[in-house]
Amino acid sequence: MRLAVSCIALAAAFAGMSAVEGGELHSYPNGVPVRRNSYIVEFHDDAHDAHLDTVRNHPSVKVKHHHGHLFKGMTVTVDGAGIPQQLSKHQGVKRVWPNRIHTLSSSKYSGKGSSQTLHEKTGLLKVAKEFGLDGKGVKIGIIDTGVDYGHPDLGGCWKEEGCPWQYGQDFIGDEYDEHSDDPVIKPNPTPMDCNGHGTH
Repeated sequence: MRLAVSCIALAAAFAGMSAVEGGELHSYPNGVPVRRNSYIVEFHDDAHDAHLDTVRNHPSVKVKHHHGHLFKGMTVTVDGAGIPQQLSKHQGVKRVWPNRIHTLSSSKYSGKGSSQTLHEKTGLLKVAKEFGLDGKGVKIGIIDTGVDYGHPDLGGCWKEEGCPWQYGQDFIGDEYDEHSDDPVIKPNPTPMDCNGHGTH
């Protein structure tokens, strides 16, 4: 009985250890566009802060963004060809993969295909035709945790000539805690995203 209990305890110890061992280095097929020297590091759900610190404090790694709500990981840039392989071997790391570039088609809507059928069924085409609506002059309002207007894919500007971001206001600030009985409300001068959720 004592031997059986010891074996169970030993098995549990190894199971816990395997959950934080180093992971894998993922790669994409040739031709898939990726950001140069940019990688996503995913951690196991039970990885400790000490495991994250080994990546954060690596001399050849710069953390660009830390993810922690739905995905435990970080986006990093590295200085050196062998660094991603090193990171994948760190305890607590589940996998490391290149930061892939996704692009949207810039082609304009032709009015053909399934989109037109959907617009007909919802009555959008009828309304647009009757009221002469084509989308010009429409301002889009976003109510969210803010927007990273400094991101190059989102204009990289704020209220400059030709910039898509001409309006916006922060109503509560970064220190607001919805769970607090006495939340701090200190709006910032601009609605820069403080959470990562408002920039999709």
